[in-house]
Amino acid sequence: MATILTPETLVDLSVASDPQVSPDGRWVAATVAPASKRDEHPVSAIWLAASDGSQPARQLTSGLAQDNHPRWSPDSTRIAFISDRSERGTGQLHIL
Repeated sequence: MATILTPETLVDLSVASDPQVSPDGRWVAATVAPASKRDEHPVSAIWLAASDGSQPARQLTSGLAQDNHPRWSPDSTRIAFISDRSERGTGQLHIL
């Protein structure tokens, strides 16, 4: 059954941005955020997907803070990103 496109449907979508391919080419990390601003403070999460589509994408961070700008370590084993989870509005470096 087809979904009817409404303004509510559009603002409920999530949007991926800032995709970063790992140096070994196996993975893509990206920031995913709601298309609309539901709360006073923007939120986003870091997601990870296999570059060949062999596995479903999975959410790495909670999405309760603003987690963005994922960057890979040269050996593809870690992802650094900026998050304001410690203090709203103040980004700090985190590593997974």
